[in-house]
Amino acid sequence: MTESINDNGTKIPPKGLAVLALVGPSFVWCAEYIGTGEVILATRAGAILGYSIIWAVVFGIFLKYWIGMCGARYTVCTGEGMIDMFDRIPGPRHWVVWIILVAQFISATISIGSVASAAGIFMNSLVPVSPYFGGWFVTIFSLLVVWSGIFDLLKIVMSLFVLIIIVSVLYVAITVFSGFATLIKRGACRP
Repeated sequence: MTESINDNGTKIPPKGLAVLALVGPSFVWCAEYIGTGEVILATRAGAILGYSIIWAVVFGIFLKYWIGMCGARYTVCTGEGMIDMFDRIPGPRHWVVWIILVAQFISATISIGSVASAAGIFMNSLVPVSPYFGGWFVTIFSLLVVWSGIFDLLKIVMSLFVLIIIVSVLYVAITVFSGFATLIKRGACRP
């Protein structure tokens, strides 16, 4: 596909069905904003409060999408981060920045604690250790890796975990699979 260029040297955006080529990358970019808060805290809130809280989760994810899109567009258009924009809001000096800092610190503390708890429980299911010890171990290990800058070790450990997951999935699939004859027989019985 050839790119069309305007008189001012900018690319002409796609029209019609060509717009669908933008959907895949945009979903990937937006999915980047889904993090531990949605995965762990929303799941925990749903487990405790049930379906009565689902509106807040959906509303929060919806707002997060638009905040991410607006922040990205603002940065692209102005060349500065949103925090610089917040710093210029009238009132006492840096007041919005301080509110954001405190809110982010509280949110990060809760989120990191949730991830450490989940990691400790996961580690307890693999190795017979206390979930509290497992959470502390994973947290300290992560801090050491980040502090030292040795990410090759982390790549090896993560590759090992991915290998364990793949082998486990294959084992379960082979163990549970009842055979092609049963699969075909069940398929033939359906109307």
